Amino acid sequence: MFPKGRVAAWVVMGDFATKRTDAAKRFIAALDQGAQWVNANLDSPAFVAFIAGYTKLDPSRVAAIAKGPTSVGIAPQDVRRMADLMRANGLLTASFDPAASIAHFR
Repeated sequence: MFPKGRVAAWVVMGDFATKRTDAAKRFIAALDQGAQWVNANLDSPAFVAFIAGYTKLDPSRVAAIAKGPTSVGIAPQDVRRMADLMRANGLLTASFDPAASIAHFR
């Protein structure tokens, strides 16, 4: 349905982003750092222990699950792709410009 698509994204209101730009930048940096760690450790014992710890799954099951890299950052084409899919399935009726809707704090 949505190969290599995002499974989640964080959204913040423009007013918050304007007033708390430093907090938004730090949050994005932490998300990116976490995603980079995940991508570098997908098959490591540390990753298995981390996932098993918060999911309460048996570590051997976590180790056996197919894993792929997680997304780092977001681009307008990612948002446009999701919006097009939502529109095609009747979940979104409005149009918008993804590039204008994404704040870049990097």
